[in-house]
Amino acid sequence: MPLLLPQNTEKADLEQIVKAYNPDFIYAPLDAGERFELGATVVQLENYGLFAISAASSPPLHEDLALLLTTSGSTGGKSMVRLSAKNISSNAAQITEFLGTTADDVAITTMPMSYSYGLSVINTHLLNGATIVATDEPLMSRNFWNLMRDKSVTNLTGVPFIYEMLKKLRFPKMDLPALRYMTQAGGKLSPGLVMYFIDACQRLNAQFFVMYGQTEATARMTYMPPSELESRPESIGIPIPNSEIWLKNTASPNATRPNDTCDSGELVFKGPNVSLGTAENRADLAKGDENGGVLHTGDLVTRDKDGFLYVTGRKKRFLKLYGNRINLAEIETLLSSPGTTIACAGSDDDLRIFLEADPNENVSETIASIKQRLGSKTTILSRAYTIVPVAKLPRNDNGKISYHLLNTQFEAG
Repeated sequence: MPLLLPQNTEKADLEQIVKAYNPDFIYAPLDAGERFELGATVVQLENYGLFAISAASSPPLHEDLALLLTTSGSTGGKSMVRLSAKNISSNAAQITEFLGTTADDVAITTMPMSYSYGLSVINTHLLNGATIVATDEPLMSRNFWNLMRDKSVTNLTGVPFIYEMLKKLRFPKMDLPALRYMTQAGGKLSPGLVMYFIDACQRLNAQFFVMYGQTEATARMTYMPPSELESRPESIGIPIPNSEIWLKNTASPNATRPNDTCDSGELVFKGPNVSLGTAENRADLAKGDENGGVLHTGDLVTRDKDGFLYVTGRKKRFLKLYGNRINLAEIETLLSSPGTTIACAGSDDDLRIFLEADPNENVSETIASIKQRLGSKTTILSRAYTIVPVAKLPRNDNGKISYHLLNTQFEAG
């Protein structure tokens, strides 16, 4: 049973994971053995090696457990999603049904396979006997686009950041005669960019699919039919095949089926792709199915009269930065120090870090310290956040910071 980790995993994060999960082996590039002090290799395959880590006896793994994935966060931690083979194959089949992927399709890798979206692209194409062009060439390189044309790539996928790059490359003017469809997930794409790529795909005679999902549901939970996207560019669409969705709020706390639901509330998803649960350590890997095929997503959603869904916020304080889910409370804890009050808010791809400071004081050193800590302790990109000094953080009557007011009354700058 493998655990897939990003190639840029920090040493401290790997050490924490090894301590929590006591893995038998680690498969990694040979030079990682020196950087992470992994010891001798058991097997070597070209520039990769299998490093023996633990000979100690550990609790057995559950027979249904097939894969562990991180929840796409970039702040470290050891919480993992437990996936079964059924979860993976079911979601690949569900995605196939609405995308219509066949053996004639050709995909190209734009995201790492340690990320649930990137892995789902691979699994969906493997399920259908399609071709996958594996490359680590960056999207902005000439070699990437040479591969797109030379290999007659039909399917292009990405998170919002990738689509921002595609716009800069003047994507609609490209010569891509084989392109059949594009898919987007991993965060909310602005309505303007949605409309831009609807037009781009029309020019290229391709389809554009907007999707929504979580690692806890293997990958995908909803999709937007291309024929409906232009009239509803902000919608995440409808449930994927072989699944159910209902919305749950304080007025309908016991809603258990779509016909019990209201028109707004937390999105609850039911399907064979819902994970077995999460794990914090090796002992948790012996657990069976704790979700029973039902996932409470934590996302607040509304439904229009035609049944199309729209994400309006999150029940817990998370947002996505270029496809990576960030826990705002963890960032606040990381950045706060004696005499410094930090509050994090914002929206997907726009983290705003509010620093409570006397307007007459010079806060340049504090801001520099915040940037240094973010750079050394997380993988959050500098373009993904803005630090905003404010004289006083807004608070509710109970004395707690009002994150709603932070998002509505202050502008990043």
